[in-house]
Amino acid sequence: MTRVPIVLLASALLALGASACGSSSKGANAPPSGETSTHGTVVSNPSGAGTAIASYGQAASAADMGAITTLVKRYYAAAAAENGALACSFTYYIEVETLPEHYGGPPGPRWLHGADTCPTLLTRVFKHFHSKLTGPVDVMAVRVKGQRAEALVGFPGLRLPEGVVKIRREGDGWKVNGLLAVAPE
Repeated sequence: MTRVPIVLLASALLALGASACGSSSKGANAPPSGETSTHGTVVSNPSGAGTAIASYGQAASAADMGAITTLVKRYYAAAAAENGALACSFTYYIEVETLPEHYGGPPGPRWLHGADTCPTLLTRVFKHFHSKLTGPVDVMAVRVKGQRAEALVGFPGLRLPEGVVKIRREGDGWKVNGLLAVAPE
């Protein structure tokens, strides 16, 4: 078993648990300079695309921005509804196959032990973090690099810091490539 998946889960858990830590005078969910935010609305800064992911690839095309924004919002709506099966349909196929083996047993969290399918595992993750997944998600910027993308998201009203959702191209569309948003690097 590799350490990378455990590190990703730890990062996701840390990002969700970091509630009001590190907030600045602009607020933890304030969009990068030059952007404005409206709850539940796409916010994009074509010139900088957010300081947290500005150096990643290039700004998404309008079509990719729309598709990725829709994907992220649907994924988080499934998370809020604790619908792991639906969320798995929005998840990159390799993640669907490997999430249970990476997190469903040791050294994964005890509350995930025995989760042997993607729907079971994601449902448990969403139930565990339910109170932190029930609010709106703002997609603030999207950057694309080849077959991968990163979406900078904010969680207005939930006192969560900005996070980055990893995305991968699958066929003609995009899929989430991880569990939840992780803290920007």
